[in-house]
Amino acid sequence: MTVEQATCPIELTADGHLRLLAGDAARWFPDDALVARRDHHDIVLVPVRGGAGGGLILKQRNSAGDRAVLIAEALGFQPVEGRFQATWDDRTGSLRVPLVPMRACPRPQPVGLFPFPRSHLLVAAASADELAAAAAGDDLAARRLLPETVDGVSSDRVGQYNAFVLAPSPSALSTLLASGDPTLGPLARAAAFAHGLSDDLPTPDSLDGELRSLVLMTAAAGLFERGDDRAARTALAEAIAAAEAPAPVFAAVLKVQLADSLPPEAASLSLDHLRHAHDLAASARLPFLTADIWMRRGMAHQILGGGGARDQLLEAVACYQQALAAGVTPESDPVRYGQLQNNLGLAYLCMPTRDASDQLRTGIAVQSFRRALEVTEKSTDPQQWASVTMNLASALQYLPSTHPADNLAEAVDRYEEVLAVRTTEGDPIGRGRALMNQANALAHLAIFVPALEKLDEAAELFARHGAEEEKATVTQLIDGIHARLDELGTATPAQRPR
Repeated sequence: MTVEQATCPIELTADGHLRLLAGDAARWFPDDALVARRDHHDIVLVPVRGGAGGGLILKQRNSAGDRAVLIAEALGFQPVEGRFQATWDDRTGSLRVPLVPMRACPRPQPVGLFPFPRSHLLVAAASADELAAAAAGDDLAARRLLPETVDGVSSDRVGQYNAFVLAPSPSALSTLLASGDPTLGPLARAAAFAHGLSDDLPTPDSLDGELRSLVLMTAAAGLFERGDDRAARTALAEAIAAAEAPAPVFAAVLKVQLADSLPPEAASLSLDHLRHAHDLAASARLPFLTADIWMRRGMAHQILGGGGARDQLLEAVACYQQALAAGVTPESDPVRYGQLQNNLGLAYLCMPTRDASDQLRTGIAVQSFRRALEVTEKSTDPQQWASVTMNLASALQYLPSTHPADNLAEAVDRYEEVLAVRTTEGDPIGRGRALMNQANALAHLAIFVPALEKLDEAAELFARHGAEEEKATVTQLIDGIHARLDELGTATPAQRPR
């Protein structure tokens, strides 16, 4: 997207006169009158409407109709000479003339730590301690330093940038880009891309440190959306390198993003990134960052333990418990709490059994799934709810107990609840698996006829959608039920015992 720039050239003379081309004067100051004032490093020219409105008068200075006005007082009677690029500010209804480049904003900035658009806001001024707290992810410190609305922005050029981030518009972007500021230009393009005002991937240009990382992080998000994962990971790696020294907490956030972008077969590499992220986050005050890293480390260990590797699954359990200990509770973060409890249950279920004491882990898994269901809402997240419910039902089927029939009956009911969510149209394979597992539980209860009916429906779904492995499992279950019926020697399925 190309943004039209509302700009015009301005000349300032040594004796304090401001000169405008005729067309620009007519466009911005149709009544040939203005008020000039100093705003930090800018001169702000406000049009005055009507001949009786007062203000400074723009006088014709040549036959071409160009205008000139004496603004020496607004300049503090200090000689300022040269040509400048002025930009129209829609927000204030004035023409702004930047006289010197923006002073360097304090560093490190707390960018990239909070949800967009706060992630792209800049602190205009702060003490070293305040800035350090915000850059470590302290939400209260960041709220004191960063504006929440356009009304709260500062009046300098950082304020212009923050106003654009909070209330983006093509004209505001034009103003920022026309200033030629080497810091705000790349940041404004990154914010414009994040807001959808531009389709051009942002580039960091001459930026360094955490500001360079912010632009690269924004570009990486766009590359992931476009399917160029390799280029996106390269951008993230460069962003991490730039942020690691000045802004380690931001670097930790980027490390988590990089680890999360890797496919399951790269779980070992993902784990390396997460361990590094953990080290970088040592000073973090960002809520739940440490817990999130522990959770993701557990997930990586669980992937590596997919074949039943006991040591990896034990590491996964330890990581999930560390995440819970880091402050994740049903009240503070119900979604993450539910994920952790569900993952804990799966890790316990996948762990190979070596002795009788190991069977207790199935009971722990059942408890974990029940805790997950307490905070997982069927109405707001039906698929996650169905997944956890399926896990609970599967654990109940194999739970060592003095009353196995009760556990099997609950499992059958739980599967029935899942079938209400996993429909033939929406999730045929998931429905087939629920039917298959439910039939298995029914068969263990010797309720054979409904079990066979469930398996017939599952077989049809698997055949229709090419799930050959699942279909083969269904065939084995059907054969097993028929073999059991033959052992019982009953005449017809309807007459056979339940």
